[in-house]
Amino acid sequence: MLEIVVRNRVHEVLSVHAGTPEWFYKVGLTSADLKLVKEAEDKLVQHSKPQTPDNLVAALSFGFWCAILNARYEHGGQFWPALIPKLVPRAPKPLRNRRDIADLMEKARKLRNRVFHHEPIAHISDLPDRYRSLMTLIKAFSPQVHGHLKTFCRFNEVRAVVITEAPLEAVTPDDSPHETTAVT
Repeated sequence: MLEIVVRNRVHEVLSVHAGTPEWFYKVGLTSADLKLVKEAEDKLVQHSKPQTPDNLVAALSFGFWCAILNARYEHGGQFWPALIPKLVPRAPKPLRNRRDIADLMEKARKLRNRVFHHEPIAHISDLPDRYRSLMTLIKAFSPQVHGHLKTFCRFNEVRAVVITEAPLEAVTPDDSPHETTAVT
């Protein structure tokens, strides 16, 4: 859900900033990020989907959306930090700057990748903190989606069941899938 709210909000803000929903070509993306845009366009062609800005936004990877919040777009007349207040207008004070948003996004990306690669995450010692960070990010980008998620999210209930039923092994907070510590 975080990926969807971030990409939709960034797309909305940069479309207004550039004066076009095809902002990808107007805001000075790096060659590496433009390559990701081209790859997403190619993917749309392969799947016989129309090359609309909305389809392109959906085809871009979560890594792209994390990269768009990188410091390289903060200097030399780029769009951050000037657009942060428009991107997350109701964010708590710690999330009113690009660096903190980018740091949390990168942590979310790493956790997402672990889940998508079917790595166990239930025993990550700071998983509840990561969950709270994810929910804080979602709320900053879309209070409406956050409110909706709160009504059906079962993170705490599921985690409580998994913790009581899973083997007693904990993954260290450094995201290393190879380093574990025993739970006593």
